[in-house]
Amino acid sequence: MLGSLRDSYKYYRKEAEIPMSFKSYLSMTQDFIKFVIDKVLDGEKVKLPEGMGTLYVKGKKIKMRIDPETGGIMGAAPDWVGTKKLWEVCEECKLKKQLVYHLNEHTNGIRYKIFWSRKNNPIKNKSLYSLIFTRTNKRALHNLIKEGKEYIYIDY
Repeated sequence: MLGSLRDSYKYYRKEAEIPMSFKSYLSMTQDFIKFVIDKVLDGEKVKLPEGMGTLYVKGKKIKMRIDPETGGIMGAAPDWVGTKKLWEVCEECKLKKQLVYHLNEHTNGIRYKIFWSRKNNPIKNKSLYSLIFTRTNKRALHNLIKEGKEYIYIDY
């Protein structure tokens, strides 16, 4: 099973008649990945080859609720920068470990993420595959949303 670009290069080198250098291979694959991510961030759905699924930005409405046992908020992401600021000015809040949450008011309570849909994927054991997007890609999505870019929103 392939795990990284270095692993895929080893496989490529064995299979190719005239393999390119690792540096060239790395450059080519990184450029391709950047091209795909740019398409996704532009709001397009990118269908991956070999039936490996589809990449796109997906929005989901945050459904916050109060935990009856602890009284804390469930369903919202903690705002750690805001929490740290609160703890600096309020010692009692720090002792109680009170958190500040992201409410996503700028998107009307919708949380967006880059999503890999594996629906209709013919690959066996597809639940064992994972795709983790880099922080750089997540930050790029965040910045586009802050600038007012809108994406697909699915109400569940």
